[in-house]
Amino acid sequence: AQLLNPVDGHEVERLLADEKVVAQQKLDGNRVLCHLFDGEVLPTNRAGQKTAAPQRVLDGLTHLPMGTVVDGELVRHAGEEIYWLFDVLEFAGEDVSAEPYHARFSRLVDELEPGLVEPVRVLETAFGARQKRALYERLQASSAEGIVFKHKDAPWSAGRPSSRRQRSIGRTWR
Repeated sequence: AQLLNPVDGHEVERLLADEKVVAQQKLDGNRVLCHLFDGEVLPTNRAGQKTAAPQRVLDGLTHLPMGTVVDGELVRHAGEEIYWLFDVLEFAGEDVSAEPYHARFSRLVDELEPGLVEPVRVLETAFGARQKRALYERLQASSAEGIVFKHKDAPWSAGRPSSRRQRSIGRTWR
């Protein structure tokens, strides 16, 4: 699981305009990767250690293909825990972590989202300057935790993003 680098205010405008970057809401929850194998769902933390997740969340993933690994954030909202997915690392036994982010996200939306059951959802992702600007303004107006920018061609990697090929950058306005 990748950590975030903070963004200076002057960089936000550049990132909003950059067509090679996508944006998502920064959530305030627990990062959880879920591995589907042998008919079960195994939730792990960033270090790959088994962690807890509500049974309803695990049940919401059981219709996905075995051999799939998804990355997301478990967030408590209005007394309910929601598991927001934003990446897929393995699909039906195939390692897709080296694919560009936009391809992995498309796979998440097109091939996995139809099999999800509440309280598992795919996190809204803004592509293009107009969508990113609208998301940014909406998140800022609602005093959300922040916004995350990801390079749409970046592969998945653990740890902090490299300066050469940044994948995730966080911006918090609180």
